[in-house]
Amino acid sequence: KASLCYQKQDTEYVHSGDPDFSSPEDICHCGVSNQGLVVGGTGNGILCLWYGEAFQTILVLDDAHNSLITYIEFSPCGQFFVSADSAGVIILWQVLYAAEPLKINKIPLQSHDGSIEQVVFSHGHVKRIIS
Repeated sequence: KASLCYQKQDTEYVHSGDPDFSSPEDICHCGVSNQGLVVGGTGNGILCLWYGEAFQTILVLDDAHNSLITYIEFSPCGQFFVSADSAGVIILWQVLYAAEPLKINKIPLQSHDGSIEQVVFSHGHVKRIIS
């Protein structure tokens, strides 16, 4: 079992060894697409995206959520992912790989009354998720 920890240094998130989650800016949940995109969520609601073998930060979404990101899941096609947080908010994101630079569309969904522990895509339905 391998673990990755990315912590904020200046304006980028960089690999820092074993996770200790001592800062709300530490990555606390990650998702990986079948197209090589890695998305990490922090304790203070930031989403950070890396792409390719170099894992350089390509996008930081400072206002993605207002609380701890508890779950990230990619659709089977890799063109969508969902992020969920401890306040019960779920957001669907569309990844536009062909755009230069890479673009992300935010599609807010209805919220829950409490923390989201898991979100999955229904097989065969890219925009149908279960939480």
